[in-house]
Amino acid sequence: MIKEIRIYIEGLGEDNKKKLEIKNPNFKSKLNQGKEKEAGLRRGFQSFFKEIKDLAQSKNINLEIIMCGGRKLAYNDFSKALESHPEAFNILLVDSEGKISQDQSPWQYLETNKQDKWQSLNLSDDHCHLMVQTMEAWFIADLETLRQFYGDNFVDTKIINGLENDKDNIENVTKYNLQKWIEHATKHCKNIDGSSKKYNKSQHPPKLLAIINVEKVRKKCYWCNRIFRTLIKLIEQLSYDKEKI
Repeated sequence: MIKEIRIYIEGLGEDNKKKLEIKNPNFKSKLNQGKEKEAGLRRGFQSFFKEIKDLAQSKNINLEIIMCGGRKLAYNDFSKALESHPEAFNILLVDSEGKISQDQSPWQYLETNKQDKWQSLNLSDDHCHLMVQTMEAWFIADLETLRQFYGDNFVDTKIINGLENDKDNIENVTKYNLQKWIEHATKHCKNIDGSSKKYNKSQHPPKLLAIINVEKVRKKCYWCNRIFRTLIKLIEQLSYDKEKI
């Protein structure tokens, strides 16, 4: 019987940490810094999924969020969890880093993607979820919160114009453009002490995940809404199964 839900999420990109550790004797300290950033990112995702965590808790179901470094590490950790946590419903959540249609199977996408070629391990699509095309799409889905976070020097003209070209579908925007748009919008932003507040991929996502409007993101990002719908349905099903025992 399934006793908990575990979500394995792509983090801050440490797929090659073993190679870096061999080549760079100072990598240990960088790895420790990475762990601190991953902890912050985990808290950010916990805030973003608070509605789901609260629902699970109300049904006496444990929901764990596990940050895994890079995309390949997330898949590897997820794969190992199928054996180490057989009584959990294990879920993989990674960036798609490419365009995927709403009627396409996420496992099929990852299996046929040249960058990945990951096997589904005979699991249903409920176990596989994507941030399309990267997490930055979730941030751009809530421009109002971005304006408040970055302040008066936040310039979103390029984002607004770009979305018009993509027919307002944020998930059509490429990984490259998402990064460039948010960097361009924040390049003149300043912290209180006058230091630069330009978008920093390792520092800002945990803070933004904690404050962006989940409903806005779900409305504008089909694949984000998909994981919420899957989790709500799963929690209700697990709760029903427990009541029958």
